[in-house]
This record gives sequence, C-alpha cells and structure tokens, in this order.
Amino acid sequence: MLKLNKAVSGTVALLGRPNSGKSTLFNALVGVPLAIVTPLPHTTRDRLKGACDVERFVPGASSSELIMVDLPGVLPDANTPGSAIRTGRALDRHFNHEVQRALEHPHAVWWLVSPKIDAAKEAPVIARLKTLSCPIILVETKSDVRSQKQTSLLEALGPVAEGLAIHRRIAVSARTSEGLSELLEQTLELLPPRSEDSKPFFRDAEALTDRPMRYFASEAIRKQLFLQLHEEVPYGCAVRITNFDESKTPIRIEGDICVERESQRAMVVGKGGQRIKEIGMKARKDIESLLEVKQIYLGLRVVVQKEWTHREDLVKALGYGNHA
Repeated sequence: MLKLNKAVSGTVALLGRPNSGKSTLFNALVGVPLAIVTPLPHTTRDRLKGACDVERFVPGASSSELIMVDLPGVLPDANTPGSAIRTGRALDRHFNHEVQRALEHPHAVWWLVSPKIDAAKEAPVIARLKTLSCPIILVETKSDVRSQKQTSLLEALGPVAEGLAIHRRIAVSARTSEGLSELLEQTLELLPPRSEDSKPFFRDAEALTDRPMRYFASEAIRKQLFLQLHEEVPYGCAVRITNFDESKTPIRIEGDICVERESQRAMVVGKGGQRIKEIGMKARKDIESLLEVKQIYLGLRVVVQKEWTHREDLVKALGYGNHA
C-alpha cells in the first residue's frame, strides 16, 4: 500500500481510441456518473474534468487531489502516419482539438486500451503519445473480460509502438474495481506536492467538476438520443439548453435537439411524437437524479441546423469548444 509523505495534487488525461472505456473508468473513480456512457463509439464529445474519490481507493490519501480529464476518442488526422484523414467534419476536428488541449499540461496520461486491440487503430493515439514529455501509464481496461489466451498487448501492437516509453502497465476493471487502487497509487507517486496554501482546482473545494448543471442536462438528453436512435442519426444530433430556471417549482428546463436534415427530425420525433416523448421521459429521470429532486419540467423541440457537423460556426454555436 502506498504511503505518501505529503499530500500531492495534479491532473491526469484519459487518452484512447473510441470505446476504450475512458468514460466508464472516469465515472468509477469519481463515484458519480458524470460522463454519459453508451455502447456506441464517439459518445464523448468534450473534455470533462472530474475529481477522483482518492480516499475511497487509497486510504490515507484524502489530502491529495487528482483531477481526471475524460476525452473524446482520438481520430486519425494529418499527423497520423499511414492513415486516411478522418477529420473532414468540423465536429471531428473539435474532438481532436479537445484532446490536444488536454495534453498541453497534464502531470500524467493514462493510455486506455481495450481487449479488442487493433494496432492500426491505435496509431493515432500512439502518434499523440510520442509527443508527450509526461509519464504514460498503459491501462488495460475491461480486465474482467480479457481472455488468458489473448495475444499479449505488446505483441499485438508490434512496431507501431516502438520507441514509446511506458512508465507502468496496469490491468483494471471499472466494473469489479480490480486494479483501480494500484492505478491510483502509481499515479499519485507522479504528482507534485500540494502546498498548504494551494487553491483547489475547482472554485468550490467540494465540487466534483467545473461544468454547470445545464451541461449535464444536455448530456442526459443526448445520452437518450444515442440509446434510442439508430445508425447515423445520433451522430447528427446535438442538444442546446435554451432555458434552465431553478427558481421555478418544479425546476423548468427547455432545450432544442438539433439535427442536420428533415429526415432526421422525423426519426427523432417518431410516429405520433412517441419517440421524442420517450426520450424526454427517460432524460427527465436522469436529470432529476442528478439534481436530487423528485420532479422537473423538461420541454424539448427538434430543430434542423442543416449540416451543422460540417460547419465550424454551428459547432461552436452549439457549445462545442466553448469551455475553458
């Protein structure tokens, strides 16, 4: 068990390709489902900071502070050797920009790799990792479902990862908590000391994140779009909260679900409005849980923002990339 001589404080960025388990691990260590999780890749669209519940996994380290940064999955770009450029859409460029911003000053990086490893698909991630000067911990996720007969990770990566310095390699399971204490112990050892007069990362020392509640309301709605719609439709959807009034009883929240085409609008609304009703009902329950209230009012409408995922101005207007 780790024995820290003094409290430490720092940040760690969670890096990996889509569906590598970043948000699931992030939620497990925060202790609250701040990040939305669905079976579909590219669910995460923004950098999301969350305070790790260090004391729960490393007893005696309660004075230490670890801020995790959950990130979108890394996509190929012009700097990825031998890969087709995938970042033609403004939204895809936003994903990689969020990753780049998070990698500017972390104290450490967790490189998350799922059991279904594909060396070619890891290339964009490895290209980013090779530009870093901070320690990299290789985190093998979903250890509870890994096969003993599975090809070893280093074998699977082959020459793609040559020259990449790995500080530690740890297998974890967010579902069973296997390896989480070891992961945090190894990470805390890499962080700088926390001075007595140092300020907390978030304005409210008790806060778990620096995002406002209206952000989580929009994400709860978007989660239902991913869970209830099919094929490309959820990828063409964004949510914009137009009213968040906590002075009302019940709390009144209104939002726009923005789609790219009229055909998508019809799919979101559904026959007789049944689909939008179901989306709203389930999102409302999630928001009520987050706000810890019995009831809220949630009003939704579906609007068309033609080809918004391809337009920088609309991507920004819908809130992407506006957070510090």
